[in-house]
Amino acid sequence: AGGRINSTLKHALNSLGHDWKVVSDNYAVRIRAKGLEPHAVQEALDALSEPDFWENASLWGEIATELPNYRLTKFQDVLPPWVEREMVATFLLDLEGAWRWLGGRDTSRAAGVLKEALAQAPTGIAPLPMATPAVEYAKPQNPIRWVASEQGLQVALDRLCESSVVGLDVETTLRDRQLCLVQLSTEAETFLVDALAIADLGPLAAVLSDDSIVKVIHNASFERSVLGAVGLEIAGVVDTLKVSRNVRGRTADGGHGLAAVCERELGLQIDKAEQCSNWARRPLTEAQVAYGALDAEILLALHAQLRARGQRSLFDQETRPGGAE
Repeated sequence: AGGRINSTLKHALNSLGHDWKVVSDNYAVRIRAKGLEPHAVQEALDALSEPDFWENASLWGEIATELPNYRLTKFQDVLPPWVEREMVATFLLDLEGAWRWLGGRDTSRAAGVLKEALAQAPTGIAPLPMATPAVEYAKPQNPIRWVASEQGLQVALDRLCESSVVGLDVETTLRDRQLCLVQLSTEAETFLVDALAIADLGPLAAVLSDDSIVKVIHNASFERSVLGAVGLEIAGVVDTLKVSRNVRGRTADGGHGLAAVCERELGLQIDKAEQCSNWARRPLTEAQVAYGALDAEILLALHAQLRARGQRSLFDQETRPGGAE
């Protein structure tokens, strides 16, 4: 696809957190890893095919700050850092071209997201307030229980084991995918398990590995990877990402990111601003707590709606013991 697009794809693949060595040149992108399977590459390409990935200004801003310090101009030594980053990113990356190469139709947003991430130069002058239409974002409706001890975890598990369907999500650090938070939601309440405060998360297996309890996850391969790194396996999964693709078709307008699917199926808008916030800090902000709880809670409503629109067999196939997806 050319050097800039291939370079962009390389950094995009590296940001997914796999233990891969990804190299690129003008002609190809090469992935090297022990035991690399084609399905793992396909899952990575599926993740890159979601508009949410390319509209993540925080992610691309971070990638741009880590690009090599190439020599672009004799004036580079006196450029403000944000200008230098923008120049390097513009010369080395092509988000619009990469998104178009992956099959994206509307490239207008991807085209400006990197510049938007980098061009926040401090001027000392406060910008004039801009009138923007108010957006009514969805908010969690159920009680939120913070779990930060082994005793609290056991209480939460006792309650969760009484439910036949549980919404599951995780939050991690951006670069190394360290597990910070596990969100588990029933119809009545949501538990936020502080993975940084509880040394032994093994008891979570009572819920996660019980295939009689359906775990509703959006893009389950990510949760499997993150939880697998701490020795936890998930059985009895319904992946709403895959179900949405089956019900609506892989190229549905808006894609199949959680925000797009919730807006399409439930008529609800999700504020994704906290997605790339610092989940390792404590205490979490109120906005982070609400975001984490909603991401698990809303999966149950989404599961019910997609089940009504789709075919029952789509779900039965995914929740058979031992064959999660």
